[in-house]
Amino acid sequence: MFDEYDTFLLAQPLTDTTIPVGTRGVVLIVHGGEPSAYEVEFPDGKGGNLGEEISYTITAEFMRLDNETQDSDSGNSTMTPP
Repeated sequence: MFDEYDTFLLAQPLTDTTIPVGTRGVVLIVHGGEPSAYEVEFPDGKGGNLGEEISYTITAEFMRLDNETQDSDSGNSTMTPP
């Protein structure tokens, strides 16, 4: 469903973190398996990350497509540099 460097919006709360639902994240690594898991980060726009960890491993149920950064030509989401 998601590829490396795709952006997404957090769809539901993560355990033990203050990152709000709706926060934009980026996929760093796609882990195989069923269901797939994703290593993700939530950039803060200042060169750092939101949350207590550098990255999080989550499943697709915590993610929803980020239509705001959707690339209409390829169908892939892209992170726009600041």
